[in-house]
Amino acid sequence: MINMNGEENKVLKYFGKALEVLAETLFILLLILLSKGWTVVRGRLSTQGTMILSASITFYFLSQVVALFWSAYMFDPGEVIYEYESQPGYVVIACLTMMWIWFCTCNYHTLTNYPDQNKFYGIFFAAYSIWFLAKPIMVLIAAFQLEDHYREKAVNVVLNSNLFFGYSVFLILTRPSTNNKMFHTTLKLHR
Repeated sequence: MINMNGEENKVLKYFGKALEVLAETLFILLLILLSKGWTVVRGRLSTQGTMILSASITFYFLSQVVALFWSAYMFDPGEVIYEYESQPGYVVIACLTMMWIWFCTCNYHTLTNYPDQNKFYGIFFAAYSIWFLAKPIMVLIAAFQLEDHYREKAVNVVLNSNLFFGYSVFLILTRPSTNNKMFHTTLKLHR
């Protein structure tokens, strides 16, 4: 974000990044809930599952916030680095990878318990595995293949495109006018 005088507006920049962190965290929460079958095949989650989910999402959110503060206050402006080239950035990538593993496990258990939802969860799993893994893969490629001055811009383009992909797929998958066939009356039967 650049002001009219050509200087960077850090308030707007970090406000936008904070909104991005919040949106991504809430989207991951939504994906994990759906992979557990919530609102598709079951109406409630167990107390233990809810507590683990709350703790995991909170830890992921806090690691994102720490990485954001780290990039705002600890980075040397003379160096060409971005938020994922730091210890908190590595923690964020590790947390995202763990969330993907949990997502896969939840999808597997939901599919084995409710095979009639195979169509929805097959597409859901494939699309969102790509979504989850795009960030760690891009960060690795950027760290070893891209020049320093292109790195942050390239990663931002890919990550924002990935967010758009995730939201678009979600919109298409859950559109009731055409995809009502994917959501049988399973929830009503298994309450």
